[in-house]
Amino acid sequence: ILHSQYGLILCNHAIKHKTDDAMLFTAVDQINRAGPSVVLTSVHGSMMAQSNLQAGLKAMDMSDFISARKLFEFGISFLSQNHWVEEYNLSLSLYDNAAKCCLSIGDSEKLEKFSTQVLSNARSFEDKLNIYYFSISALCHASLLEEAFSKGVQVLSMLGEDLPQIRTHDEKIGHLNETTSKLSCLSDDELLTYKMMSDPSKIMAMKFLWRLQVSLLMGKPSFIPHVTLKMIHMSLAHGMSAMSAIGIVYFGSILA
Repeated sequence: ILHSQYGLILCNHAIKHKTDDAMLFTAVDQINRAGPSVVLTSVHGSMMAQSNLQAGLKAMDMSDFISARKLFEFGISFLSQNHWVEEYNLSLSLYDNAAKCCLSIGDSEKLEKFSTQVLSNARSFEDKLNIYYFSISALCHASLLEEAFSKGVQVLSMLGEDLPQIRTHDEKIGHLNETTSKLSCLSDDELLTYKMMSDPSKIMAMKFLWRLQVSLLMGKPSFIPHVTLKMIHMSLAHGMSAMSAIGIVYFGSILA
């Protein structure tokens, strides 16, 4: 109990005063030494879980995904039995980030474990998107490119962003010429100062499109124009995102 009390005092001080990360990690270490057996109320457990979440995010910022995952797992252990109802947002953050760490360190078994929890308990389609993205990325890493592409297209469709239908070479040339014409109407300055994409669902769709590009390079290169054109059209319609530059580079390589 002393470990947990001491840890919570240090943790509150570290977060409130934004002191060095060492104090936060020391505080969480004290909390975790005490373990979930000292939790007396769900509020107490939530505080300990939240502390582990903060420390885990700090560890991720430092690219220490192994330590981060352990911290998220500790955080999960402090949650109440009915946590998906009583502590939904905290639970979602812990499981989402734990899954992300598993993807980063290549632990597919635990990635599936955390993913299953989110997919079974998420309250909305949007809350499942990160897990869908991690799962498709894991399929790409495992060279299961057909399955990755199929799942990516399915998620994009649920986001309302179907890929353009290009059945013949003439249709492909027509789409490329139309897109080239749209881009040629913009000066370099206009492109550099183009509006930014703000719709979260569109930003997420662009991430899925980028992930599809990676899988297509190794598996279905003939589909690259489909994805590239979609990225360009979305950027022009909804604004530029971090992934827009990738789409523009791919578009240039297709024209070259």
